[in-house]
Amino acid sequence: MCRACTLASRFGILAVIAVPGRGKSPDCSSGAGALRRLKKIGRDYGVSVLYEMLGFRDFAFAGVSDAYQVAAEAGVRLVLDTVHLAVAGAGAEEIAELPEEAIGLVHLSDAVTAGKAVGELEDSDRVLPGEGALPLVEILSGIRATGYIGAASVEVFHPKYGREDSRSVALAAYRRLRELLRRAKW
Repeated sequence: MCRACTLASRFGILAVIAVPGRGKSPDCSSGAGALRRLKKIGRDYGVSVLYEMLGFRDFAFAGVSDAYQVAAEAGVRLVLDTVHLAVAGAGAEEIAELPEEAIGLVHLSDAVTAGKAVGELEDSDRVLPGEGALPLVEILSGIRATGYIGAASVEVFHPKYGREDSRSVALAAYRRLRELLRRAKW
């Protein structure tokens, strides 16, 4: 974490993202304690710490309510990721119950689901918004209902993008993001 904070501080990056480890944690308080320690380290470097819930089944605190409880106890904000929210089965109503100030960043991506259940998705299935089959408008509507109007970034890991021109991918991501946000009434 010190290396990440050092680099973030050096390059003027305002926040680093902490993610849970694999396996179930015994309780939310232990996760919050770890995040509090990371928050203190980040503060020493002038960097905020955000907590990203990973919706994959084998990660601790994979549900929205547990992730929020951990983040709130630690005094850090959440990164809401559309793929992790979909994998966790979070609906717009559940997401909308989060307080606006609990959200620090939104990661947007779609996922190719052909031949897979949503719960079986992996990072390599992530594609640009509109190239997959996730209920992105519903998820974003839930986030918007919280009152959140902060930063959103496209996050994709599908191997096909490594073979494509990075400028073209970035432009496609920008266009698809704008269209998705328009459809979700952002």
